[in-house]
Amino acid sequence: MNAIFCIDEFERWEGLFPGDRRARLQLLGLLRANIQHRRRLRVLIAGAAHVDELDPMWADHLVNLRELAIGPLTRPVTLDLLTRPSADFPPDAIPPAVAEAVWSRTLGQPYLTQLCGSLLVARLNDADRRQATVADCAALDPAVLDKANAYLTNLVQATPAAALAVLERLARGEAVDLITQDRATRRYLRRRGLVTADGGLGIPVLGDFLRREG
Repeated sequence: MNAIFCIDEFERWEGLFPGDRRARLQLLGLLRANIQHRRRLRVLIAGAAHVDELDPMWADHLVNLRELAIGPLTRPVTLDLLTRPSADFPPDAIPPAVAEAVWSRTLGQPYLTQLCGSLLVARLNDADRRQATVADCAALDPAVLDKANAYLTNLVQATPAAALAVLERLARGEAVDLITQDRATRRYLRRRGLVTADGGLGIPVLGDFLRREG
């Protein structure tokens, strides 16, 4: 029988054994032994961090780890999910222009895209309407920030100070040349989709959140 052992938010292990390096080594040693010697066992490790951002012991124990980066949804996939989430979804309920408006706010961040779609459908149901408008998207902005408060708060709290300073400047509409930032900051922002290829905010809703909280 084949089995998959899944570990989510693996980077939190760093805080489970504060100051106890030996305990972490023992746990990673156990994990490595199972990966190497149990042919029918596969280990899936998920998290926001990359192994090379953590204590070197991770890379040392997971030498045969294969990394797979999962980024935001592409624009075509985002628009398709919003306009046609299921086969029986009314084809005109979320027009392309409305889906584009959601895309411009989330840039395909999965959770926020799903949240916006859910709130749009709920708004239509509450008003007994058949079709959303671009104005509905703007009207939902406060609700999106409130519903996503825990996610956005955690994202901000987990972001290193230097990277957060960049995001705050972008949220204020300031241009930031990422080349002038240190390598660790650039890598952190890009790996997590917090900035776009051209140096803009990777999650525009986050800019609203930072302005509101600031």
